[in-house]
Amino acid sequence: MRVAIGALMQETNSFSPVKTTLRDFEAEYLLRDRELLDYFPGTNTEIAGFLSACDSVAGVQVVPTIAAAANSGGNVTDDAFSALSGELADRLVEATHTTALQAVLLALHGSMCVDGEQDPEGALLLAVRDAVGDDCVIAATLDLHANVTERMASAADILVGYRTYPHVDQARTGERAAAAALSMAADGTSLTTVLQKAPMIVPAEHMQTTHGPMHELRAEADWIEAEGLAAAVSIFGVQPWLDVPGTGCSVVVVAHEKDAGRVLARDLALKFWRRRDRFAVELADVQSGVGRALAANEGPVILVESADSPSSGAPGDSAAVLKALIEAAPSARRTDGLNLVPVVDPDVVRAAGRAGLGNTLTTTVGGRLDPARSTGVELTASVEHLGDGKFIRMGPAFTGLPLDAGPIAVLAAGAIQVLVTSRAVPTSDPELYRSAGLDPMTARTVVVKSPTLFRAAYERFAREIVYLDTPGAASANLREFEWKNLVRPIYPLDEFEWSPD
Repeated sequence: MRVAIGALMQETNSFSPVKTTLRDFEAEYLLRDRELLDYFPGTNTEIAGFLSACDSVAGVQVVPTIAAAANSGGNVTDDAFSALSGELADRLVEATHTTALQAVLLALHGSMCVDGEQDPEGALLLAVRDAVGDDCVIAATLDLHANVTERMASAADILVGYRTYPHVDQARTGERAAAAALSMAADGTSLTTVLQKAPMIVPAEHMQTTHGPMHELRAEADWIEAEGLAAAVSIFGVQPWLDVPGTGCSVVVVAHEKDAGRVLARDLALKFWRRRDRFAVELADVQSGVGRALAANEGPVILVESADSPSSGAPGDSAAVLKALIEAAPSARRTDGLNLVPVVDPDVVRAAGRAGLGNTLTTTVGGRLDPARSTGVELTASVEHLGDGKFIRMGPAFTGLPLDAGPIAVLAAGAIQVLVTSRAVPTSDPELYRSAGLDPMTARTVVVKSPTLFRAAYERFAREIVYLDTPGAASANLREFEWKNLVRPIYPLDEFEWSPD
């Protein structure tokens, strides 16, 4: 059995002013052919799961194609998407030139938007279907925040989403999707993908699957799978800052029989809808939240600036919390505990490099990439660290994958340590700070720019977690954005009643 594998992953935030280019894919990973087989084993990734499932079945020949991923951000440029999706389709056509493929396994995010295409994953899956034909099984994995479309569901035989948020089951998701696809290709098992949308978007802060409304929905989905009523059931909370027609939460059932799958999907979608109010999040005023953290007897207190989360597509250049820390503790001593803050600002990194280690620098930090929502703050600090910004994720999410924040600098102003990076990368893994010589576990306060993913690594040693109300492209205040393309009505922008019927 010949099985092709590949990936094309990016999560788009429609309110981010920073476009995602081919260079952004190259900065995370852009791999071809044998590179896929060497790069992913041992990592917590979908492709690692694909390879593991293929290894467990005798007679499977893996055909690697292309794997590309970029950090969350603004729209992907048409040039970048055309190049990558076109290359994937071309490689699949080439792979079927002499001998047919029995299955294609793809790792997708599911919430990408391209300048010239608002449903790029749907377009990609249709191109893949054209390349490999109707007899080939196509299975794709999706992030829990995917915006699943009818084009995606009709083009693919199998769609399987993460079960967890914080996302810690990427490899397992790959294994599940691959196992279903291999079985379908080998013995002709009949599977069909059924999609049911719900007209709602909800904040990511309360979308975790460890407790709360999403946990309850996931428990019902797990029961359906355990009872053998469906091969896979996925609950998608959607990327809530995706301003395209058709954005909304959804349920996807990979069913043995379409009508039965439709009943299951509609029932779960209605239960999703009835829990919509429970996803609301309480945010603390930034000054009061910072004051509360500094007054705590013990640390670390995690200050969550989720509105500027790079893993949600925001630029990461907000200095709102840094400004509040400077104002609240202008004379704080290091012996009282350090306060760690990340900010994206390549200009400041370059200025720190020119100043040199141990020297004092006066500059404006932040507010350059998204000036409509972020204002820089004046800072006089010593340059305490200069580095290349490269590190390996060691936490439970995306374990083993390298990240490159570009050149970095640590600026010290009393008890405040500002980690300035050249590129936006997820701040959810403590290894980001550790790569710069900073230890979050011993700090007084730690700023993370992540709505939920940080919990996978930080929750076990955090004394307290405080969500702050700051401006940003990934704010939980969804009503405050200028929506142009959403199909209305949609919750929470509108109040109305809804049923799948």
